[in-house]
Amino acid sequence: MLGSTGVEGPQGAVPLPARKPRSILAALALTPGGTVSADRLVDLVWGGGPPAGAHGTLHAYLSGLRRVLEPDLAPRARPTVLVTTDDGYRLDLDPAHVDAVAFSREGRARHGALAPLWSQLSTGPDDSWPSREEVAAHVEALEEALRTWTGTAYADLGDHPDVLADRAALDELRATAQEDTALGLLALGEHAAVLAATEQAGGRNPLRERTRSLQALALVRTGRQVEALELLRGYRELLSDELGLDPGPEVRALEEAVLRQSPSLGAWLRPETASVLPASDDDPAVPARGPHPASGAVTPPSGTPASSWAMVGREAERSVVTEVLGAAATGAPGAVLVVGDPGTGKTRLVEDALATAAAVGVVAAVGRCSQDDGAPPLWPWYALFDGLGIDRPAEPERPTDAADLGPERAFAVQDALARAVRDRARDQPVLLVVEDLHWADTRTLRALTHLVSTLGAGDRVALLATRRARPQPTGALADLGVALARHGARTIELGGLGAADARALVASVSGADANPDRVDDWRTRTGGNPFFLVELARLAATTEGWRGEVPESVQTVVARRLADLPDATREVLLVSAALGREHSPLLLAHVGGWGPDEVTDRLEPAQEAGIVHQRDDGRLVFEHALTRDAVIAAASPARVARVHARIAHALDTVPRGSLAPAERAFDLAHHWLAAGPVHAPQAWRAAAAAATEARRDFANVEAAELYRQALDAHALDPAGTREERYELLLSFSEAAAWAARWRPVVEAVVEAVALARADDDPERVARAVVELTRFSVWLPQEHEEVDDDLVEDLRAVLRGLDHHDSRVRCVLMLALAVQLYYRRGAEPEVEALVDEGTAVARRLGDPALRGWAARAGWLALWRSATLERRHALAVEELAAARESGDEAAEALG
Repeated sequence: MLGSTGVEGPQGAVPLPARKPRSILAALALTPGGTVSADRLVDLVWGGGPPAGAHGTLHAYLSGLRRVLEPDLAPRARPTVLVTTDDGYRLDLDPAHVDAVAFSREGRARHGALAPLWSQLSTGPDDSWPSREEVAAHVEALEEALRTWTGTAYADLGDHPDVLADRAALDELRATAQEDTALGLLALGEHAAVLAATEQAGGRNPLRERTRSLQALALVRTGRQVEALELLRGYRELLSDELGLDPGPEVRALEEAVLRQSPSLGAWLRPETASVLPASDDDPAVPARGPHPASGAVTPPSGTPASSWAMVGREAERSVVTEVLGAAATGAPGAVLVVGDPGTGKTRLVEDALATAAAVGVVAAVGRCSQDDGAPPLWPWYALFDGLGIDRPAEPERPTDAADLGPERAFAVQDALARAVRDRARDQPVLLVVEDLHWADTRTLRALTHLVSTLGAGDRVALLATRRARPQPTGALADLGVALARHGARTIELGGLGAADARALVASVSGADANPDRVDDWRTRTGGNPFFLVELARLAATTEGWRGEVPESVQTVVARRLADLPDATREVLLVSAALGREHSPLLLAHVGGWGPDEVTDRLEPAQEAGIVHQRDDGRLVFEHALTRDAVIAAASPARVARVHARIAHALDTVPRGSLAPAERAFDLAHHWLAAGPVHAPQAWRAAAAAATEARRDFANVEAAELYRQALDAHALDPAGTREERYELLLSFSEAAAWAARWRPVVEAVVEAVALARADDDPERVARAVVELTRFSVWLPQEHEEVDDDLVEDLRAVLRGLDHHDSRVRCVLMLALAVQLYYRRGAEPEVEALVDEGTAVARRLGDPALRGWAARAGWLALWRSATLERRHALAVEELAAARESGDEAAEALG
């Protein structure tokens, strides 16, 4: 009930019928387990103006609901979920199974448990406080409860006074739960995260006293006492001006404590941390990192991370790469695709190729596709151009109108990238390395496909790309694979090591000959995966040694290694992992609030354990992507979310010139979206901003996904408005249309129409519904599908309009005609709507509207009109498109 009505069954979500049946279910769920009379149901569902025969319609809807809720119910069997009584109808359900009830109970329980923490505002911790672990559990439970909101409570019901009362009560509980979450986070020392959340909440509810108090305390604890005092004094003045009141005792006590600089304001539940001591060379808890054997060992070029184990058993694969490099140097371009599971040595083969390239005079550049959702499109290409020492090619002028964001401009960017690489190869042979294609964005993959397809004789270019073996490529990644195969690329599939190679690898890690039987057992049980073997060898070198366990995944091994590290080291590793696989140590220090030297001390045990290392360019790098995953997996989801909030807040304070706009936008979106429901207001705005950046780079797939995430986050924002959601829905629908994801386009438009109708805004209804045929070359709906909710909305808005000619009336009539295409017996109505709608468009004289109207009419009459009639409409559409200069409309025509 905390949004649009939904039902979960044993097999997952239960599809519900149209809006009216959903509203009946919502009305019954207002009092789960209680009987609701038929008259009251009609009142709740239809309000003050029920249609004639409402009781009969109600009975029909209830019968349909019963079939959905109990599909296996035998004929004439008595329903057990939606039951009929002498007094009415009852939803026979445990109230705890209604999310609104469950949220209320959870919020009240956690509110009482966290109440002692309010002494933070004056006297600090005392014996009544719960423990740090208990506070963390309460915060996690509240955040989980807040995630159950997906929109306005009882969204399918109207504004009946009883519904409004329930909504108001739930909204108050929601606001209290957010305050209690912030209170708990302050007690845990998460001051920056609280500051970000309370700034938004205070803007929404400026008179809410406890929100202002929490914001002021967070300011104090982040070293901004002057701002805290200004905030409290401003709140005092606001209360006086608006209500003629003085602040309550909590605010007065906090203001006094800030003025006195009371030490109690800096007291919270600090974790017990072990001191960080540098490990000695003979510390048996730290596995030795033996030298690479002379055979096959290479020194990578500057800036390339040296892996921590020897390269063994890959002679044939190295020969393939060397052959392709040699051919490219003579003007015969080629490509190698390296495929393998995580840990099979793809990166080691890349390092060897880079060393070979340096030895034979080939300039090499490496672009790594990022696993982080915050990476902007074409990110690997930026690194490739930096590595080649050339400037990014000039992009086409960024469009100011969304209609200009078409495929031609995207192609122009791809072609410019490919030409720049070929031009660089005229001076010196080029090796392009692109790692982790399985994480690549669509724009990067399409640009690579275009490069491969345009290379010809004389182009001194070699491409080396890596990806995981599973899952099988789809979409743009599959297209790249086809292009590589068509142009003769060599594919290397890396599997597990043989027995002799596995022994050599383990010996390189342990620094001594390994027990052959043990290594053979490891190899059999791990499939010879080099990374797994290395991790087991390191684990065997620890104090406890190897105790016979072989993990199902490498994360289990890494988690055990993490357990041997000091708490302070694990804390900094968690922040580092949330930042990404590689990043600046200075950014890590900024996020954590540590000094650079403190970060170095905290990281030293992790570096000696081989978990992270620092590259020549100073960036901090996890030894393996799965190592980073293991660090994240070792923490609770709530703790990880709080770390992301800290990162996002820190990035907000980084000077804007220090990061490219796209990089900053994507990073902020990634971290705010991962920061939990408390930060939903920041999350949806950041995601929408990043989507706009993605659209500027023609990355429509990524833009659509970001808009979808923005919509999900907006549903969690207590102050989110219908106007905001409407605009997000239309932005999403356009990006999804360009990305060829049509079903989500329809769903978004239907919701946008409902929102605009709820606001009694015909202009916005028309603006939304026109999107259904704006990009469509055929009917927007599925075969034989009629969306009753959308039809009802369009009919209702049309009834409220006068009969004067207007663009709104024209659009609504023709949109309704299209939606009625599959409704049996509606042909006469469809013909009348098309006749009147196209006539209005002609009388208004706007060629763009006339062309759209002709195409909508052509679609609506496809089945019922004569060929001559449809042909006339098509000719009219083409003529109007040419008159308006709309090439896209002309192409559709």
